[in-house]
Amino acid sequence: MTSQLSTVNCQLSTVNCQLSTVNNQSQPSAIGDYIIMIDPQIQRVQPMISFLYQKIKLSRSQNRIAKVKMPAIAQDA
Repeated sequence: MTSQLSTVNCQLSTVNCQLSTVNNQSQPSAIGDYIIMIDPQIQRVQPMISFLYQKIKLSRSQNRIAKVKMPAIAQDA
């Protein structure tokens, strides 16, 4: 069980490192890429996929909001 947990932590670190890159590219298939990176044999993989999906979704929505607000700020200045 401990080795499985360390594998999960290692994979989550990789996902976190690549999250900003995928966010900047705005690829709709990114979520599928993250799911492929996680070993389906690991117990309780569904909550991890849910967590990663929410994190990607939040990051993308924040990115969209920033892009929308930037021109408005530039116009006001």
